[in-house]
Amino acid sequence: MNPIKVLPVYSRLSQSDPIAGVPSELSLREHQVKTYDAICDPDVDVVFNTAMTGDGKSLAAYLPGLVDNRRVLAMYPTIELILDQLEQIKSYCKKFNRDITPECMFSEHLYELRSELELGSQARAIEFVAGGHEILLTNPDIFNLIANFKYMSKHQNPDRLLQTILNCYDIFLFDEFHIYDVSQVVSVLTAMLYIIEQTRGTGNQKKFVFLSATPNPLLLECLEQSGLRYKIIDGDYHFESADEQNWNQICQPFTLHFHSVGRQTEAWIQNHYQEIVNWFSDNPNSRGAIIVNSVATAKRITEFFNEHDFPYSFGEITGITGTRKREANRKAKLIVGTSTVDVGIDFEINYLIFEALDSGSWVQRLGRLGRHKGYKQDDGKEVAFTKFVAHSLLPKYVAERTEVVDIPEVINKSLLIESMQNEEKDKRIFSPTNDFRNYQRSWGWLHPAHVINTLGHPRLRDNYALLREQLTETYEDVFKVDISERVKWYYKITQDQPEIIENAVTQFRGETPFTCGILDETDGEIKTYDLLWVLRNADTEWINKYDFMQTVEARDIQIHKYQYVDVHLRLLKYRPEPEQLRLRYNKAILSGFSEDTYRKVKVRQGFQIDGNFQDINKINRFLKHKKLLCLIRKESTDELRARLRLPPLFGISRLVDSEGNPLSVIFFKDALMLQSLPYIWAGEE
Repeated sequence: MNPIKVLPVYSRLSQSDPIAGVPSELSLREHQVKTYDAICDPDVDVVFNTAMTGDGKSLAAYLPGLVDNRRVLAMYPTIELILDQLEQIKSYCKKFNRDITPECMFSEHLYELRSELELGSQARAIEFVAGGHEILLTNPDIFNLIANFKYMSKHQNPDRLLQTILNCYDIFLFDEFHIYDVSQVVSVLTAMLYIIEQTRGTGNQKKFVFLSATPNPLLLECLEQSGLRYKIIDGDYHFESADEQNWNQICQPFTLHFHSVGRQTEAWIQNHYQEIVNWFSDNPNSRGAIIVNSVATAKRITEFFNEHDFPYSFGEITGITGTRKREANRKAKLIVGTSTVDVGIDFEINYLIFEALDSGSWVQRLGRLGRHKGYKQDDGKEVAFTKFVAHSLLPKYVAERTEVVDIPEVINKSLLIESMQNEEKDKRIFSPTNDFRNYQRSWGWLHPAHVINTLGHPRLRDNYALLREQLTETYEDVFKVDISERVKWYYKITQDQPEIIENAVTQFRGETPFTCGILDETDGEIKTYDLLWVLRNADTEWINKYDFMQTVEARDIQIHKYQYVDVHLRLLKYRPEPEQLRLRYNKAILSGFSEDTYRKVKVRQGFQIDGNFQDINKINRFLKHKKLLCLIRKESTDELRARLRLPPLFGISRLVDSEGNPLSVIFFKDALMLQSLPYIWAGEE
């Protein structure tokens, strides 16, 4: 396929009267002013800003905090993005001449505060941070715990910490909301309905702001049913040369190449290695990124470039990259990374190679390119990019579809994105994946049932009687169930299988079934990671817990997150090719398989790792006693993925029972998501 020329993007500047407090030299875009007006409008509860990547959605959301002293609690999906946005907001404060001290809040930082200030608990640390900062950046996981009345001891009122947060903040901001799955949308929706209902008519009305490429259809549907008032703010764009009085360029023109690589991304990069070197030789002021789907792929590409003595600075940024190395690598000439790079990080690059397995990640990753005309060197010198290029590495069937759909050789970015995300059968490029919409009906009610049940706590019951009644009505309108009846179901689950509540309500994201603490000899850092991934992709050796913790303490590192991992390992080196791995269950399953029994999640123990790994017997002695919420299926992992159109990174593991029969197993929140599908719980296609 011939290269595609993508036109530059210009965003319309506001022609409205200036907002008091905005620096005169700053020209706001139209969507930014509309977002500010919507947040300030007492008749709007929820605001969506769907402006294009790189068009200043963040500034739009923070304007009330910068000019009106509105306090903002913002949720970002990754620590990398939290830290990136923290620096951005500091620059806003300086530009607006505001004496505001934004702060970040994630688990490790809270533990450091506890140790430094002797605060005693996570709740005390959260209260300390919230009380002293007008703008606070955290992750949705911590917000979810607070909104579900966690962190408090049994001797404290369950609502204490949430009330502290509501007293401290006026605006609740969620960035990158389009990457949230249905369980996360339900979690945020439940908290939002509670917070808005509680503060309605108090003179301290709370606002929720979502920055997203597209509004989540489930959330919009539920907002309609709840009666909340919302407003969607779109960007207004032009794609040809435009006058600077009315338009501001937000994306540079670039050339896009599609490549059919199947599952051979590494081979493609190896075969085109010299072309990559030549690009940087011919364009010496360039910076670039290679974004891939898996950490293992990123590791092997990094190893390949190191072995071939890539003549320019080169760095890796993935979920397993150590903190010090990650920070240093951000300044490299060429970065290889995973979703850690593509979720909202504002890199200054003009050269991009990326793979994607769905339309959402394709658009997300392409959005890293063309945001900046150049970059500033450490010595302050401005360096300009001369041209911008993207190479999209696609599965073969997707590459074939791009030719069938016949994307024009010159196209504007909006139409390009629309083409890649088109859901019409004859125009679709990427295969659709399951959105697990049935989760709301199957398990979503647990969220409001948990809230209503907690408000019935003996120390809260009287104060929250009216709110409990109003919320019950609202939740019933949205979730289409009898909430009072479901509270009884909720209580029974807490007695019979509390792990379901832990995974459906308390945990915002799914987790890996087994974790390990790592002394990583490749970069000298200590970290935690998925045990199964580490065994597949690295050579390791066993360390007993005492020796591991001694090393952690000797480096003056907070020990909390290393205390509860399953095993402790020394990571010696990464493998050039992954090892095969499957799990083993210590009972016969297939010979007595019953559809009724195995279409429901259940807590089981007796899982071990089946593979030829060093110290595997020591590892399994610890794992086999662990109780895990799971769903076991007799279909193979490939069959389940194909039949149910599961997302590419959905967690399914290969399993064999004690008789050697091949099966599949799904853990934790993924198991709940899978059980919600009609094929699983009712045997329907």
